[in-house]
Amino acid sequence: MITTLGKPNRTTNLCKNRLAAFGAADTLAINFFGLRALSEALAPKLREGGSVVNVASIAGYGWRENGARAAAIARTTGFPDAAEIVAQHDIPNDAGYPVSKEILLVWSMLATHQEQFRRVNAVSPGPVETPILQQFRDVLGDARVNSDDIAPAVLFLCTDAARWTNGTNIATDGGLEAAVTVQAHFS
Repeated sequence: MITTLGKPNRTTNLCKNRLAAFGAADTLAINFFGLRALSEALAPKLREGGSVVNVASIAGYGWRENGARAAAIARTTGFPDAAEIVAQHDIPNDAGYPVSKEILLVWSMLATHQEQFRRVNAVSPGPVETPILQQFRDVLGDARVNSDDIAPAVLFLCTDAARWTNGTNIATDGGLEAAVTVQAHFS
């Protein structure tokens, strides 16, 4: 978005103004269906050993509990009507973001078995300094990361050093996913 619009402040203002208007259908269309369409269009251009790295989110943590729904949506073909998908799966507007990231995480695993992709992985940051940070703070508390914390994991997944890493999600959240997992399953 910054490249397209040219100025970070303009991008931030656009994001702040549009976030309130986005519903679950808009969020799924952008965060999943658009990203998948872009990945599929660019897949033939990947070099041998090339990799797709999806930036998911700690917000997609629920993919395990919601795996059947996420897989059903991830397995749709083309660019479906997102509003129909939202209605079919009864996704509330305020759940659009986490559901989109759940679907992205599941698709990242499913795509590893599609012929056009060589490697597909994901990185799930914790709350990042972005215009939607306050929404994360409301749910997850004050923990946050910045792009400098995420970039090394993305870079690693793009290198030959990660050639055997496929269908994996790397949490770059300062231990937030581990804390949530421990609290939910081991306390």
